[in-house]
Amino acid sequence: MARHGIDVSVLCPGPVDTDIVTNTRLSDGGAGVALRDDLVPAVEAFLRSGPGVDAVGEMVVAGIESGSPWIVTGEEIRPHLEQRRAALLDSSRSAG
Repeated sequence: MARHGIDVSVLCPGPVDTDIVTNTRLSDGGAGVALRDDLVPAVEAFLRSGPGVDAVGEMVVAGIESGSPWIVTGEEIRPHLEQRRAALLDSSRSAG
């Protein structure tokens, strides 16, 4: 898309402090997180370990403004992304 003046960025979030588990469990809308009650504290702690939504928003804006193809909210996700990217490139080389 670059030849048309269009940049593309992919947001790859790790844990983000959103209170999603608590908020969806309290909502009336029928939406919910399918999670056993005994796992809730650990999942909430993991999500709280990440940046807040405002910080992620700033990361997204900065990434788009800089033309970054990848916007990563936490370094713990980077090895998985690099592994996936390598697998995709290997499969495209094999097919071609």
